[in-house]
Amino acid sequence: MEAGDREGATEQAEQMLQQIEMQQLQKIIDREGVYFRVTVACGGDRAWQYS
Repeated sequence: MEAGDREGATEQAEQMLQQIEMQQLQKIIDREGVYFRVTVACGGDRAWQYS
């Protein structure tokens, strides 16, 4: 497997995960009416800030 192929697959997987996360977040917002900002730190870590 070429390095480029593996990178592309990783990128696709990350995008899929992000889509799933956003769908789950939307369900949480819909259910609980929670407003929040999602901050993506430089390292790609997800920091949650509930307001």
